[in-house]
Amino acid sequence: MSQAGKMGQRPGGSSSATWPLVIVPLAYLLMGSVYILLEDVTPSLHARFRWCSWVVLAVGSGVLSWTMIRRSRQAALREAAALNRSQERYRLIADNATDVIWTVDLEGRLTYVSPSVERLRGYTPDEVIGQPFATVISPSSIGIVRERMARIQAQARGEEPDAPITSEVEQPCKDGSSVWVEVVVRVMRDAEGRPGGILGLSRNITKRRVAEAARRDSEAKFRTVFEVTPLGIVIIDQRGRVVDANPAYTRITGYTLAELHQLPDSLALVHPDEREACRAHFASVADGEQQRTPSSEWRIVRRDGSAAWGRHLGAGVRTADGRFAYAVAIVEDITQAKLIEERLRESQKMEAIGQLAGGVAHDFNNLLQVILGCTGEVLATLPERDPRHLPLGQVLQAAKHAAGLTRQLLAFSRQQMLRPEPLDLRAVIGDVLEMLKRLVGTQVDLDFQPGTEACPLRADRVQIEQVVVNLCLNARDAMPAGGSITVTTEIVSLTEEYCHDHGCTPHGRYAALHVVDTGVGMDEATLARVFEPFFTTKEIGKGTGLGLSVAFGIVSQHGGLITAVSTPGRGSTFTVLLPCTPVDVPPACPAPRPLRAAGGRETILLAEDEELLRDLALRVLQRAGYTVLLATHGDEAVELATQHRGSIDLLLLDVIMPRRNGLQVYDDICALHGPLPCVFVSGQLHDAYGLPVASRAGVVLLPKPYDRDELLRGVRQALDTLVRQGAADADGSGSAAAPAAALAG
Repeated sequence: MSQAGKMGQRPGGSSSATWPLVIVPLAYLLMGSVYILLEDVTPSLHARFRWCSWVVLAVGSGVLSWTMIRRSRQAALREAAALNRSQERYRLIADNATDVIWTVDLEGRLTYVSPSVERLRGYTPDEVIGQPFATVISPSSIGIVRERMARIQAQARGEEPDAPITSEVEQPCKDGSSVWVEVVVRVMRDAEGRPGGILGLSRNITKRRVAEAARRDSEAKFRTVFEVTPLGIVIIDQRGRVVDANPAYTRITGYTLAELHQLPDSLALVHPDEREACRAHFASVADGEQQRTPSSEWRIVRRDGSAAWGRHLGAGVRTADGRFAYAVAIVEDITQAKLIEERLRESQKMEAIGQLAGGVAHDFNNLLQVILGCTGEVLATLPERDPRHLPLGQVLQAAKHAAGLTRQLLAFSRQQMLRPEPLDLRAVIGDVLEMLKRLVGTQVDLDFQPGTEACPLRADRVQIEQVVVNLCLNARDAMPAGGSITVTTEIVSLTEEYCHDHGCTPHGRYAALHVVDTGVGMDEATLARVFEPFFTTKEIGKGTGLGLSVAFGIVSQHGGLITAVSTPGRGSTFTVLLPCTPVDVPPACPAPRPLRAAGGRETILLAEDEELLRDLALRVLQRAGYTVLLATHGDEAVELATQHRGSIDLLLLDVIMPRRNGLQVYDDICALHGPLPCVFVSGQLHDAYGLPVASRAGVVLLPKPYDRDELLRGVRQALDTLVRQGAADADGSGSAAAPAAALAG
């Protein structure tokens, strides 16, 4: 069959059914034409032909009517078959669809529910058809359903344009559980546009809701960790720009999140010296060479221009197809740890220098002791007009100057002898103010501004005065063209954290001394070494470099802290913090006049392991009239005391000796003889008043080096103190001296 034949063919034999519609009109037209011709030619045939035409017309009309009725019936049958097929198709779709298809009339009752409702909720269609739509909704979703139904009814009334409405609602199941469904509804209208009900589709989204809830929970947990963690977290895209950052990161950098977004590159936050290394780390993550970078330490340039140290750990995040998405960096602020580490290194360095200085000073003191003693001994026998008196006097002065240097070294190494007493820091500064004004000169304006609150301390007055003098002289030297020095005091409270970070104890109230100058200032390199001994920026011969180091040692030995802040061209500020004491500061009283260097007739047990010092002390004491028993070490001293029991009036003991030290010898002898006056001698009496015997009657502490007069005064002071104590006990005005064993604690 040709293509044309195929195209003209109709289902159900439609071509044979339409031929009468064409043949009958043509035959009637032909007969009419013949009738007109015959009427003019043969009128006799007119009647006969009229009858034939009526017959033909009747037959043709009948055939035509039959054909039209048959065609109409076939069309109706075809339409019914098509409708049945369509209904069957939609029924199959509704019956087999996983989504629930349903209809509701305008009164809100379910008129149809697809069988899939049983898979969704456990109910059969017959169990839910006819129920109000609101009854198949959980109470938690009633509100949203009513709002959506109101919109649908508004669309049915023509108040709103027709459009599908989507919502997510919860529906109860037959077994008591519930499911979440996504509902899409719209108005159903007939051919004339009249609303006939509501068509809806429900899709099970329970798994999606659970997944979304889990995702939201995970995001909430991540966001909580992201927001509250003390570690800085920053997310960087492929171009190196900041995508997101947590509050800790903004605190570290000093930038707000909006300002971080405006940065052209996150490398702008990295110190220039570390940018190349940081860029290499980022590139290795972006290129996939390593998923996670090793921990590294870089400096961060804060918004105010300062630098903060951060420990960085980065990782790359990639898409499902392996493309680089972004990098996540975790930053730990280790600035404080770096400062503590630097302070620890500085403290260890200063401690090592101090131990070296203390050791050198101790050995040097022994040599100076011999020089001072022997020189003084010779000078005591020479008249002033003797030509040898002048050079020996110069030797003596040089030795005393060297002894002053050793005392400065001991002060730095915190090994000098302290004599603490209750003080008010304001009063100490006030007492030396006039001397300070003379020392700093007329080109420098010295202004003292004491605080309104008292600054009670328990400290060595001489040492604190030394700190004030050294700081003011250092400030004067920083202003060669003149300037001003402002000295102020106040009470500050230091937290436990601050004391822990700066190595001072305990926390609480501290007396603060500030010395501010308008001098040339110091750069970072100089500031880092400002308290080192023998470090100075002055010309050779202009200073020893011990002034600030001595102040550092004195303050440290008093349990305090000294700091320096300086900017080149803008002066310096030195701050001394000393722990306050709750004791009341007594009124100042004049210092006692030194005792005369007198001799005596008492017997002294001398124990000294250095031969030169032992011989020197022996000669000085014997020339002063004393009887001397010599011992070279601790055991020998105890043995001599046992042999001369009852005849020894005073002990002269070196604190550090072989076999037994001076304290052990003192306790052992006092246990045998009772309390005896004693002079302790040492070059390392770093905290003499911390010794268990320091406060006992008749005990004198004599630091090396000492001269002839200092030794004799110390011996006389110890002897006379115990004599006065014994007289007071005999008169009943004092208690009997406790044995040494009882006083040892």
